[in-house]
Amino acid sequence: MHKYEKQNVQKLITLGFIISIISTISLLPVNASGEINIHMNKIVGTNISNKISGKFRINVDAVDEIIHINLLFNGSLVKEEDGNELEFTFQTHDYPLGIMNITAIGLNQAGDTFQTSKIVEFFDSSTFDTVLYVITGIVVVPFVIYYIKKGLKKKKKPENLDDLKKKIRIDIDKDFS
Repeated sequence: MHKYEKQNVQKLITLGFIISIISTISLLPVNASGEINIHMNKIVGTNISNKISGKFRINVDAVDEIIHINLLFNGSLVKEEDGNELEFTFQTHDYPLGIMNITAIGLNQAGDTFQTSKIVEFFDSSTFDTVLYVITGIVVVPFVIYYIKKGLKKKKKPENLDDLKKKIRIDIDKDFS
């Protein structure tokens, strides 16, 4: 492998690593002064920064003093749970596309409320997937063609003339007497 090919492979690996870190950071928990947390995990689908599409799980956890949790999507209650933990699984296509304010509200024994929010955008991944496949094809096909041509050139490399002379063998099957 040539020096430039190694550099290109290293650049692609680095780019992939950076993209995976950015995707992971976008799903880190949001914290409201340490009282209540929202964790969002992708089950199946796509997430790019704060844009999500597919099936996701939301886990809400809170300090022990929280006795009741409500989960709201754009102000509408989608799940409530007694205790300090809540789990909710959803499909983005079950809700309107666009900006979604996901809010968790916790209530303690004294009646105080604590809340935290995460703003995401639900989008149609079929369009994104199509664009992704086209771009991947545009990027991958030239590399495949390049490596195929490179492999064919190696096979067509002429052999050394002395080696060819050694391989030639002539059998004469007719007797000249």
